[in-house]
Amino acid sequence: MNSHLLSFYRSTSRVASGVVLTVGFLVLAGWLFDIPAFTSILPGLATIKANTALAFILCGISLRALNHKQTKKPIRLFATACAAVVLLIGVLTLGEYVSNRDFGIDQLLVKDESTSQNINPGRMSPSTALNFSLLGLALLLLSMNQLPRLRESFTIIALIISILALIGYLYGVPSLYEFFPYSSIALHTALAFSILSIGILFARPDAGLTRLFSSDTLGGVIARRLTPAAVVIPILLGWLYLSGQRMGLYDSTIRLVLFAMSNVIIFAFLIGWNADLLSRVDVKRRQVERALSLNEKRSQALIENSWDAIALFGADGSILYGSPSTPQILGYSVNEFVGRNAFELIHKEDQAFVTERLTLSLQQPREHVSVYARVLHKNGEWRWLEGVFTNLLDEPSVQAIVNNYHDFTKRKQDEDALRERESYAHSLLNLSKRLEQAQTYSEALDAALDQVKAVLGYQNVWTYLLSEDKQYSRLLTTTGELSQVITDDFPTLPIKGDRFLEEIAEGKDIVLVEDARTDPRTNKDIVAQLGNRTIVNVPIVLMDRHLGAFGTGSFGEEGVRVPTSTQLDYLRSLASHMAVTLDRIHLLAKHRQVENELRKLNDQLEQRVFERTAQLQESEEKFSKAFLASPAAVSIASLPDGRYINVNEALVKLTGYSKEELIGRTSAELGLVDSTARAKILEVIRNHGFAHNVEIQIHTKSNQIAEVLTSIEQFELSGQACVLSVNYDITERKRAEIALQKAKLELEAANKELEAFSYSVSHDLRAPLRSVDGFSQALLEDYGEMLPPEGRNFLERIRSSALRMADLIDDLLNLSRVTRAPLKSVAVDLSKLAENITAELKRHDPKRSVSFIIAPNLRAGGDPHLLQIVLENLMNNAWKFTSKRGLAEIEVGTKHENGETIYFIRDNGTGFDMTYANKLFGAFQRLHSMTEFPGTGIGLATVQRIIHRHGGRVWAEGAVDQGATFFFTLPVLAGAPPAIPPEEEDSIHKRAKEII
Repeated sequence: MNSHLLSFYRSTSRVASGVVLTVGFLVLAGWLFDIPAFTSILPGLATIKANTALAFILCGISLRALNHKQTKKPIRLFATACAAVVLLIGVLTLGEYVSNRDFGIDQLLVKDESTSQNINPGRMSPSTALNFSLLGLALLLLSMNQLPRLRESFTIIALIISILALIGYLYGVPSLYEFFPYSSIALHTALAFSILSIGILFARPDAGLTRLFSSDTLGGVIARRLTPAAVVIPILLGWLYLSGQRMGLYDSTIRLVLFAMSNVIIFAFLIGWNADLLSRVDVKRRQVERALSLNEKRSQALIENSWDAIALFGADGSILYGSPSTPQILGYSVNEFVGRNAFELIHKEDQAFVTERLTLSLQQPREHVSVYARVLHKNGEWRWLEGVFTNLLDEPSVQAIVNNYHDFTKRKQDEDALRERESYAHSLLNLSKRLEQAQTYSEALDAALDQVKAVLGYQNVWTYLLSEDKQYSRLLTTTGELSQVITDDFPTLPIKGDRFLEEIAEGKDIVLVEDARTDPRTNKDIVAQLGNRTIVNVPIVLMDRHLGAFGTGSFGEEGVRVPTSTQLDYLRSLASHMAVTLDRIHLLAKHRQVENELRKLNDQLEQRVFERTAQLQESEEKFSKAFLASPAAVSIASLPDGRYINVNEALVKLTGYSKEELIGRTSAELGLVDSTARAKILEVIRNHGFAHNVEIQIHTKSNQIAEVLTSIEQFELSGQACVLSVNYDITERKRAEIALQKAKLELEAANKELEAFSYSVSHDLRAPLRSVDGFSQALLEDYGEMLPPEGRNFLERIRSSALRMADLIDDLLNLSRVTRAPLKSVAVDLSKLAENITAELKRHDPKRSVSFIIAPNLRAGGDPHLLQIVLENLMNNAWKFTSKRGLAEIEVGTKHENGETIYFIRDNGTGFDMTYANKLFGAFQRLHSMTEFPGTGIGLATVQRIIHRHGGRVWAEGAVDQGATFFFTLPVLAGAPPAIPPEEEDSIHKRAKEII
């Protein structure tokens, strides 16, 4: 696309919007201020109506606002609204012409007088209304940036109508601008429409048909050359020849001949002019192609004969091209190389760096970005390559990232080897400095470990020290993560019989184990315990004396890490440095051993005295802490006077006296214990020699009485007879016991009232129901023929309701009996109960097709009669709610979750909505109507009470038309007491408060 043309076309569109706005405002001012020159260009010509002027203003505003694609949303919405109003004005005006009705929009702005030539005052012409409809639609599509072809079609149609009107005015042919009598499109209206249409076409010069006019291609050049000539020249020629005919210079036949010949000559000239342009462009193109072909051949020769290689990449790293030198550098043929992703061949450790350099190249087109990495050769080796990324993705002839690279593996290896040797020499120098200061094996090994970790990356080192007879080896170890203090108490390992140690003891050369898990020389039990992988043991030799071996290696997740030959040379040098130091430390250790033995004899005696003193202090401290921090009220009193020697904070809190008020006084002096409590305690001590858990009362400083459980023991403290008293405040527990006793009495009274109510329901309510049912039956039998059908229906419904009421009373009584009946817990065979209930259901309705699945040996602890009621209710429900299934299924079984046995009864019946699951186990709660499924709504409430009495849980799961499953739990062992759910566990005191 030609950016200059795009800018010119957009500027033209903005100018067109300004012209249309100016025309609209001038015409509207002409109407408002009665200036005929603004409403009609010449006297006698058609005028622009006020509605037309308003529509031009709205079109100019909309086009101006939509001239840029990035228009802000509020402005775009305003422009869309203006276009929509223009469309509405055009459509309503066309509707007035079609329906021959006045919608009241023609004279909204100004008053236009009706004349013999103006039968519709203020109304724009049909062609004007049509153009506004078309251009309103075009502006709406422009605001949405959609359907450019359709937008251009609407605009071109409006442009053609406008040009026809202009030709009519130019040629003096009224029929071209008068589409209906007394309804002409004004001259400046046609001009404004033409300018507006061109402005809409040029608003988006990079899309649709106008894209061709903005192109730099030959098609775009020819379109820009020929289109103005094709439009303007025929119109001007027609006007000239028509004017000559009207002046009498020739007749219509000669005019047609002249018009045809002029078109032939002019368009032949235009064809020749454009053919010459095409010929010159083609010659120039061939010259460029020859030059490009020559350059391409030279570049190809340069690429094919270069030792360096070139590759082209996509932005995602995909390989688009590889130069012929690719096989010499990486071993892959060009076909094997192209099509892969470069990151597949780059070493994992280098991928992040390459990604960073590639990203930088993407951000800096045409800049040279250096890069280097390890790349996988076809033979499996890693080759070091370095090169330069050049981003030419925006270059149409390349559209890729160019990478010029070469192999610098040998130079890299030489540089690494030089750095490695320098690093090793520096490491050994540091090691020598630290070994000179080392006084212990631990310091020597720690110094060696630091260097090994820094240089080789191993995290562990050790040393085998051989005995003089080479029969035993002592192992010294240290690790980087958890350093161990090395002492003379080393593990001593027998060498004979151990292939690995035997080879180390020979000391001929380095003993290298690449993988301890598979090497036959290693002890696999020790390897499994320690997690050894690679093991390296280097002989430690001093003046032809073989002292042992220095070892290092990898463990566990470090994997197999075999050292290179250069690294082995470094370890030999390190072992030589270690030899002198280890021998020196060995002699120092001998000297220290003699000194230590003498020192130990002195230290042992001092240590025993110290330990004994510490034990006594620790014992006293523990007793003091336990005494003071005890939650029980504890005191120590001297005998025989009973005066307090020490008390803890709990006793201070219990009695209300401070510690200073208690110490040195007796409980009698303070009035804490009355004579009755004292006599009670003395009686127990005389009988047993001590007092344990004796209930007494203590009178506090505030004259309150505290119930206390006290225990008293006699003991000696520093040779003096003393008594230890431990007191627990049980005041709240005593109150709770009283509250529980009161609650028990109230519960017994409530149960008696419930029994009286049950008796009243059973006897007092049944008599009225029997009377209602009996008299209703008598009426039906004696006077049934005299009653109309509706009356008999009423009596039958009365009898049915009475019977249902009786059933409800029976169910309520059963529910009451379930709650009050004594619970007898034995082992119950639930499978047998379920089979009996199944047989009864089949006998009751043999026509039903129901498949029963009953798991065998379902046993639980509970009351057999009550559990039968549970199964009857649940299985009857399953039988009832599967009545509408062609093949019903009912299953009785168990499952185990979290160590608990859960029993279930599942069916494929009507099911229920889980939203109402909380209503299932309430009395009289029903989820289905009586007519659909009969019942009283008491059965599941009865099931819940029975299961809860057994200490179990019951719940249900289901879905509408997908069946239901009822779950419940029971004690596993017969006779086991009902379990208390965790949420009901509480202290006695708290439960007593809840009952009160």
